[in-house]
Amino acid sequence: SVWVGTTIVIFLLALPSARRGHEGRWTVYAVIVLYGGCVAWLISLFGFVSGPWNAVAPLVVLLVPIYWDLPAGRVAFVFALVGMGLVSFLELTGRIPFAPLMLQRTLEAKQSIGWHLFTCVVISTVLAYVFLLIHFSVSVRESQQRRLEMAQRELKAASRHKSEFLANM
Repeated sequence: SVWVGTTIVIFLLALPSARRGHEGRWTVYAVIVLYGGCVAWLISLFGFVSGPWNAVAPLVVLLVPIYWDLPAGRVAFVFALVGMGLVSFLELTGRIPFAPLMLQRTLEAKQSIGWHLFTCVVISTVLAYVFLLIHFSVSVRESQQRRLEMAQRELKAASRHKSEFLANM
C-alpha cells in the first residue's frame, strides 16, 4: 500500500538522525511533503471536492503547528494550498481522472450503510485525533502557564524578602 510505503520511507529517513542522537529538524519537512503528497493522492482517488475527504487536509494542517512548530505549520499550510490547487487543476484539465475509485459506483451506492460508515469512521477518526492532540497541547500550555505564574510570584516574594532584609541591615 502507498500509505504503508510512505510511512516506511519517512521512518527510514528519520532513523539515521535518531540513532545518532541528533534532532533531525529537517525530517518534519519530509513528513509534510511525503505524507501530504500521500494524503492528497488518496483524497484524489475519491474525488477531491466530491465529498468530506477534503476536510482531512485542513485538519492535518492544524495538527502540524501544534505537534511541531509554527514554521512547519506554515510550510504545511502552503503545501496544502499548492497541493489542493494542483490536484484540482489536474482534475479539471483531465490530466488525472476525477475520482477514479468512484467511476464504477453509482450515486445510489454512495447512500449505502457501508459507504456512510466507512466515510464517517475515517473522517471522525482524523477529527478526533487532531482534536485530542490540540486539547492535550492546550492543556500542557495552560499547566506551564500556571507554573510560570506561580514561579513568578515566588520570585517576587523572594526578591521582596531580600530587599526587606537588606533594608533592615
